[in-house]
Amino acid sequence: MPSVGLLTVNSRLATSRLAAPLQLPELSARPGTAVVSEDALQKADYVAEQLPVAFRSHMNLLAMNILSAVKLEGAFDLNLAADKVPTHFTDTNCDPAWWPAAGITMAICDSLGINLCSYAVENEGELFVHLVPTIGDSPQAKKSRGAMRGHTDGVVLPLPWEVTPNDGLAPSPDLVILVGLRNSHHVATRLAPISAVIRKLAKTTLHILQEPLYDISPQISFRMPSDHVRERCPVIVRDQHEGYIIRFSHGNVSANSAAGVAADVALVDLKDAISTSFENVVVKPGDILFVNNRTSLHGREEVMIGLTKNRWLLRSYGLYSELSPYLIDAKKSNHMLLPARKDDTVGHRVTIPQPDA
Repeated sequence: MPSVGLLTVNSRLATSRLAAPLQLPELSARPGTAVVSEDALQKADYVAEQLPVAFRSHMNLLAMNILSAVKLEGAFDLNLAADKVPTHFTDTNCDPAWWPAAGITMAICDSLGINLCSYAVENEGELFVHLVPTIGDSPQAKKSRGAMRGHTDGVVLPLPWEVTPNDGLAPSPDLVILVGLRNSHHVATRLAPISAVIRKLAKTTLHILQEPLYDISPQISFRMPSDHVRERCPVIVRDQHEGYIIRFSHGNVSANSAAGVAADVALVDLKDAISTSFENVVVKPGDILFVNNRTSLHGREEVMIGLTKNRWLLRSYGLYSELSPYLIDAKKSNHMLLPARKDDTVGHRVTIPQPDA
């Protein structure tokens, strides 16, 4: 019988373990192509029968923003050659031994009603990105090895209710999905649930962070024009049905020039609260970690440069809503979302409405 447990009430992280690994699909093409989608999804019915009831319950709670993360342990068993590691995040020529792990992830998500997606402007629109530390002095290479302080992904993209017609933008992802292929030195993924962060904020600080006082720019992996800025946004939003949600990145959120000193101070207080709210989660080979991108910030411990071949995760994004309104070209891809890769992408400089409290 699979063992299931809630780690702690405060962590908002649930974990389940399968009694035996799932049978991996045989894929005829690289994950992210239309062909592999059909190959993988043929497994969806089989996967649905194998998933523990408690895991499904946890995933429902994740979708309701009650949980911040769910980890499925022992989802698959995959032997990878130690010397064959991707050289960069979008290495399409690396050993295809990772394909079945991506395929089983696709089948699990399909059985749960999760639509895997990518963004055309982020890592070439690849559905599965290789999170591997890379050698070099470029900003992206350094970031691939360094500790990450905690963020939500796609921070510059609109929240679902902020999407407007003719924007040319898809909403930011509901889920960040991490698939463990190699992690022999147990480098931890770090999670900071918003429930833990908020408890450390003064009421006045929390109120300020909910005001439309902040500007947001694209993160380094989202290759959008430098003038693409979402102006006067709240960092924390309270929805009457879904509770508190957050969008944040240390280097990409700043107080609007007209916001005043209190907005800057509140941002400093938020960063301090985040730094002391992390729980470390090790994603081992065969594990899949589903992170709620609305209610949890995620980061990573530093990866030592000498250990570059010892950590390899796959990362994908998920949305609960239909992808069709946001697809770049439905004939070419059933997962690649707006914005398009254009030099003339128009930045948002509008006041973002908040949902009713």
